[in-house]
Amino acid sequence: MVGPGDTAGLHAALVALLEQPGAIVGLRALDQADLLTRIIPELEPARATDQPNVHFLPVLAHSFETVCAVEWLLSELQVVGQSTIYYLQSTCWV
Repeated sequence: MVGPGDTAGLHAALVALLEQPGAIVGLRALDQADLLTRIIPELEPARATDQPNVHFLPVLAHSFETVCAVEWLLSELQVVGQSTIYYLQSTCWV
């Protein structure tokens, strides 16, 4: 458990979460439970911050999709022939 003001512990916990396969599920669960921006309040403005025309999602949603895309790329590097369409549809798109 990470205590208040324990920035090193928080950093370690977030890195451990991001290192796990399917980290996007954990990030979205934290967000849906209103915990993500309690842990990292700097992310709250990203929720409603729009991006230039080439992007269609606000910054926070785009960040989640980026995590998902990196997970997919890493999985493709590890397992050639994985069902790409199924993986993307079942884990990524909001």
